[in-house]
This record gives sequence, C-alpha cells and structure tokens, in this order.
Amino acid sequence: MDHRGDAAGRDRPLSAEDGKEAVTRLAIARREPLIRAGRLSVAGLVGEPDLLRREGAGYVAVDIGADAPGGAEGVLLRLALCTDILEHMGLSAGRHGYSRDAHGVEMRHELGRAPGPGVPCGWERYLRTRRAVREMLAAPYESRAASCAACGSCHWRGVCLDALRRARDLTLLPGVDRAARDALMEEFASVDDLAVADVEDYIDGDLTPFRGISAQALRRIHGCAVSAADQNLPLAPPPPNSPP
Repeated sequence: MDHRGDAAGRDRPLSAEDGKEAVTRLAIARREPLIRAGRLSVAGLVGEPDLLRREGAGYVAVDIGADAPGGAEGVLLRLALCTDILEHMGLSAGRHGYSRDAHGVEMRHELGRAPGPGVPCGWERYLRTRRAVREMLAAPYESRAASCAACGSCHWRGVCLDALRRARDLTLLPGVDRAARDALMEEFASVDDLAVADVEDYIDGDLTPFRGISAQALRRIHGCAVSAADQNLPLAPPPPNSPP
C-alpha cells in the first residue's frame, strides 16, 4: 500500500480522497478530454467537480444535475471554486464554467461578468464567500448546527441530526429556524426547557423579548415543545423543501 508522510513525519495510509485526487491528476497529465467525478486540492482549497472538460490548453468545470445543492448560487460557487483551484495549478482555460441540467441542456457561466448594474459578478461573490469561510474556520468558537429544509441534500445531515437530537435542539420543532432558535436560546437551551416554561411571563400584548418572534408565534412554538416533551416524541427535522 502506498503511504504518504504527514506534517509530523509519521506515515499514514493513502486515503480514498488521496487516491481519487491521484487518479484525477494522472488524467490531467495524460490530457484526457473528459474527467468525471474528480478531486483536486491546492492552497487549502478542495474541489470535487462533476466533470472537468479540456478546453484548449486548460480545463473547465462542469456542474451536472438539476437539483444540485444550493440552487443557482451553489452552482456558481462550485464552478468558481474549481476554477480557482485550476488557476492555482496553472490549468484553467478561463474564468468560466458550465452547468448541465437533467435534460442535457448546457449553460455557460461567465464568472467575471456582472448579471446587472450594481450586482457583483460571480467571481467577486465567490471571493467573499471564500473569505467568510476562512474567517469562520479560524474563529475561536464553534459553530452550532441547525435543522432546515436545505439539510435534506447535505452529505453531513445524519451527523448534524444526531447532535441536534441529543441536544433536543429547538430547530427540530416545526417553524423554528436558526434565527428563532438563537433568539430563544437566551432563555431556553432545549425543547424540554421551553416545554416547562410559562411563556406568558415573556409576553406583553403582541410582543415578546425574543427578536423576530411574536406572542402568537411563541405560544405556537411552546405548544409544539410541550407536545414533544409530554409524548416523548422523537424529534425529526423538517422534510426537504418545507418552509423554514
């Protein structure tokens, strides 16, 4: 088995990701016209394009699938990420990429072209996102998971769901999104904490001290929490495509 030394000088087995990238790089070295389901990493960036297609002396990324995570903006960010990696490697055919829907219809995306006056181009939006992700990873605090409709298409859904269920997280209740959960957590750390509370103490007419949560909404959320606690219901995330 091939081995590769880590930063501490210890050998570690070649991982599946390492093997996938090695195959991708070998295909590029052979100047293959199409490279499917590849993987490339450089300068702290990792991309797994659905398809790499040779154009001239370089390659462009092609995103495949009508129901790709993140919608149109997600497609653009993935194409920009792969383009960024290819530029670092000196292999980019230009700042553009393609998406192909379930019917095989292909669209070209010009990453450096703004869609309209006052709207940043795709490349600028990608750079902002890249910077925000790096800042988040470098932050001295841990992010907190939350359940939402987008979780249905996420590879890590099961991991987060297990953690949310153990914490009895409020986003597992119908209609409680991340913002509402964060506001309520000032007083209620879990579904069970909310269930035993007298929420009328927090209501003044139609208002509550919780940002974005009306008196009616607080009563409804409290009712859901009481039902879940009383019946010991297994909390589940909202189904895909349901409103947050």
